[in-house]
Amino acid sequence: MVVFAPISAASPAPCKVVDQTHPFAVPQTSMSSAVGLAQSNDALKVSGTCRGDTTISRNLTIKGNGSATLNGNNSSSNPGSVVTVNAGVVAISGLTITGGYAVTANPVTFVGGGIDITGGTLALTKVSVTHNTSLEGGGIYSNGTLTLNNSSVTANSATDGGGIYNQRSSPGPGTLTLNNSSVTRNTGLEGGGIFNFGGPGGTGPVTLKNSSVTANTAGDGGGIFNFVDQPGTGAVTLANSSVTGNTAAQLGGGIYNLVNGNTTASSTLTLTKSTVKGNIAQLGGGIYNFGDDGTAILTLNSSSVIANTAADGGGIYNLGAPSTGIATLTLAGAAIVKGNTATGGTNSGGGIFNNSGTLFNCIAGVNVKNNTPDNIVG
Repeated sequence: MVVFAPISAASPAPCKVVDQTHPFAVPQTSMSSAVGLAQSNDALKVSGTCRGDTTISRNLTIKGNGSATLNGNNSSSNPGSVVTVNAGVVAISGLTITGGYAVTANPVTFVGGGIDITGGTLALTKVSVTHNTSLEGGGIYSNGTLTLNNSSVTANSATDGGGIYNQRSSPGPGTLTLNNSSVTRNTGLEGGGIFNFGGPGGTGPVTLKNSSVTANTAGDGGGIFNFVDQPGTGAVTLANSSVTGNTAAQLGGGIYNLVNGNTTASSTLTLTKSTVKGNIAQLGGGIYNFGDDGTAILTLNSSSVIANTAADGGGIYNLGAPSTGIATLTLAGAAIVKGNTATGGTNSGGGIFNNSGTLFNCIAGVNVKNNTPDNIVG
């Protein structure tokens, strides 16, 4: 796992936090002290570089001036998440969150290098989460409700979910929404950009709207890994979004959609007017869809899987485990699988490699075409 050192800047502006709700309050020189003094529903204005970690457990608005930075300045000897949200409705805007390091066993600190959401609701607007490290969710770990608006998650690292780790586990809803946002150049063993863990009993929904997942790297699921292993569902939906230039050493260069461990579970991946392009893996260059125990459902609505590369399943690898798993792939509307390459030779499925799965409306030469060496195998 790559470990990033906290960003250091030459002579950064000093931290200043002003409570705009109580204008006569004394400005604070640390974010943690300002949050500790703030009342519920206060609005804090931040400038300069504020070092150290902050925990939020009430409704709060934090507004940066555009160049403000929250730098955890964490390390193996000083571990922690830069921002922890335990409860409340929290809005953060106009700043950078960096320098988080959550990789220790004693005390137990291993999730959310930049941000750890254990409960509550967090909205990020024009926020950059960058150069943070943890075991789960290098940039952000969320077991609550998280929304990113016009924000970026860049160059973070973790074992699972280099950029973002989203988990549905009681009592947290594990709801993640990206609007006009990007997840770029993050690294992980599973889910370089985003790791979504759905269940138990809930949906663990991830929704990307007008957003991009680009140039992330992992062992499996270079861009996105959607994983369900308990009763319930894990749903990932992309609308007018792109997954491009990601790399997986093994499975799912762009996206890995997996259900495993429970026959009543399902993992659902739906793309509408979206693009999966230029991704690389050993199997499933663009998408690897695997129903092991349970049902893996992949639907492309007027979306394209283009110019991806793998040994087998250059565009899509669709696998249903015999007797225990179901994997379905549906091409709807103007969906197309085109110009992908499988390097495994004849019958390696340049466009689609279907292994004991079910294909709906996948027609070689029509909406699966111009792939090398073949369009559909299986």
